[in-house]
Amino acid sequence: LSKQESLDDAGQTFSRHLHKFMKEECLNFKQRRGNEMGEGQAFPCHIVTSTIPRARETVAWNRMISTALSQLNPLDKGELTGKEISSIAEDASEWHAQYLADPFRTRYPGGESQADLMLRLEPVAICLEQQVEPSLVVSHTSVLQALVAYFRNSLAETCMNIDLPLNTVFKFEPAKGGGWKETRHCICSGESDTL
Repeated sequence: LSKQESLDDAGQTFSRHLHKFMKEECLNFKQRRGNEMGEGQAFPCHIVTSTIPRARETVAWNRMISTALSQLNPLDKGELTGKEISSIAEDASEWHAQYLADPFRTRYPGGESQADLMLRLEPVAICLEQQVEPSLVVSHTSVLQALVAYFRNSLAETCMNIDLPLNTVFKFEPAKGGGWKETRHCICSGESDTL
């Protein structure tokens, strides 16, 4: 998600498709759990977002409560917020050289590094692991890459290379013997892949 104030038409369309996807996931979960669920409980779902308005608006659905967490805010680029790496190379060449040498541990001036972001997200990831109901995270590329790396049990240092296609939900389910089964669902075109 970008940081613009509210959802554009494409964002609203994605929100509607995401709501439909989550409603189906929650209903399937409720059917599988049967009598374990309390009567009258609408949709068993743990939804967390960043505090950025677009993220909150994406899940502003009736009967589904979400919680905004600052830990899910995007990587803080400090003084370089809003700048692309290509323009940073010209404006802050010394910092850029450090970044190229170690992109995972190099802090943005006045901001944080990818390693800092991983530490910030660790309690959220552990909380997500402990959920017994469907969970949804609506956040930003840097955050989602870090969380996907965590659930894939990938090296943290490689998380910036994880491709996150638009309009796609990454679903992680506990696998027998430990670990996670990952599936991808392109919710605006009806495609899904199992990895």
